[in-house]
Amino acid sequence: MMKYLVVFCIVLFTFSAMAQSPNQIDELVNNIYNLDFSAIPNQISELEKTDPQIAGYLRFDYLWWKMVSNNSDSAESEFIAYKNSFLTYTTESSKDFKTLIYYLYQIRYENYKKTSFSKYLTALKCHAYLLKIDEHNADRLSLLEKNIFQLIVEFDKCLKYRYISELDLITDKYKHQFEISLEKIENLSNSQYSSFETIKNYFLGKIYLEIENDSVKALHKFSELSERFPNNKIFESIKKDCKSKKSSGALVLKIN
Repeated sequence: MMKYLVVFCIVLFTFSAMAQSPNQIDELVNNIYNLDFSAIPNQISELEKTDPQIAGYLRFDYLWWKMVSNNSDSAESEFIAYKNSFLTYTTESSKDFKTLIYYLYQIRYENYKKTSFSKYLTALKCHAYLLKIDEHNADRLSLLEKNIFQLIVEFDKCLKYRYISELDLITDKYKHQFEISLEKIENLSNSQYSSFETIKNYFLGKIYLEIENDSVKALHKFSELSERFPNNKIFESIKKDCKSKKSSGALVLKIN
């Protein structure tokens, strides 16, 4: 009897943790994007107990937004220290997801520092790594991890197809493939985590603004983000830029 009671308690605890996870993650993402940093370290520490990979990704995102919003040496040093140690304790099962997250933030940081050559070199390394990944490994990811994984995969394709189109190599074909990848990102959804929509829309806004040069679509995304996260003055600033930006047709890679 005691054995069954213990099993029941373990199962009950597991389902309770799973039930709390979406709200926990959604609240954490909302705090990050609204630049409400005070409670975040404790929230991430709690999340690490049940979902260490997502906690690692969100700690990266927290330190990123802390750095770009504060613009201080200490915040940048904290971000760099975490970035440099991110893959230190990677297991075989978490390798693919964590490596892609690392590349994503390395590209963003190099772009932030305006180091063009290393930025494109990292983008190529990320693309080469994606080609090596066994797609079956994605089966081990949680639903939210799979969504983020898919977002990065399609984002990589968007960059590749746009670069090829800019070189006028079979332009129509690759423009169409770019549009397909962009549509796939738009259609990515997660009914369990509303926070994924926030992450997705931020990346879509940057793609529309800085890769597509479509200020109208970018304005739509950043107007929504600015309204939802009023403390984030970066969103407000980008929204204003969208209003004044004119499509020049030039390709710009500046994914902050």
